[in-house]
Amino acid sequence: MQKVLQKRILRDFKANIARYLALGFLIILSMYLVVSMLESAETIIRGSLKSDEKSKVEDGQFSLFVPMKDEEWKKLEDKGITLEKMFFMDYTLEDNSTIRLFKNREHIDKMILKEGNMAATENEIVLERRYAEVHDIKPGDTVKFGGRTFKVTGIGTVPDYDSMLKSLGDTGCDSKNFGLGFVDSDTYDVMRNEGKSVKSEEYYYAYRLNDSMTDDELKDELKKLKLESDAGNLLSFVKAGDNVRIQAACHL
Repeated sequence: MQKVLQKRILRDFKANIARYLALGFLIILSMYLVVSMLESAETIIRGSLKSDEKSKVEDGQFSLFVPMKDEEWKKLEDKGITLEKMFFMDYTLEDNSTIRLFKNREHIDKMILKEGNMAATENEIVLERRYAEVHDIKPGDTVKFGGRTFKVTGIGTVPDYDSMLKSLGDTGCDSKNFGLGFVDSDTYDVMRNEGKSVKSEEYYYAYRLNDSMTDDELKDELKKLKLESDAGNLLSFVKAGDNVRIQAACHL
């Protein structure tokens, strides 16, 4: 019986060899595609983690109506977390696009340069990559806003604006009308004092927990801050995790 079955299988294979070869090819192709996709995903994950570590990606952000006092800053850092000011001002250019101006960052959400160098002296600026591409701006070009002409020294990206949203309520990116600019600390301070921004300075702080506390524990600490503002005290707390940003507001 076994010999009969073997002969029958062999005859069937010879009669339908094209069908079996095609089936074998499809199985091999499917295995190749699955393995390739898994390898691609692993490469992307490794690259993202490496980039996050290089730029020191934040664990989250919070904003205040008034700047934090030095003693309040020190109290939080003494608990083991790392803080960095992410203050910014918005400026309108001649084409009605908006540049959100920051100081160069030192510890958190650091700039990853794609071209050129960081802004180091007065009237030098680094622009966000996508905005520069849309407006065909390259290192060595100039941009004008706030009554000043800036020389573009570099093009780069920052991780907290990997999706270029002007506010968390925006439904889509618009790099034609919104971009980021980074200048040295002295230039930023001078421009703040000149008061030519579209609206007043926004007080945002980025933090890295360093395994010293949880987001909720930090939020509880922030509620204890004794801030003074004519408009009232309000904390806007943004928690970053698993590429999801959750925003909630609470009275201090």
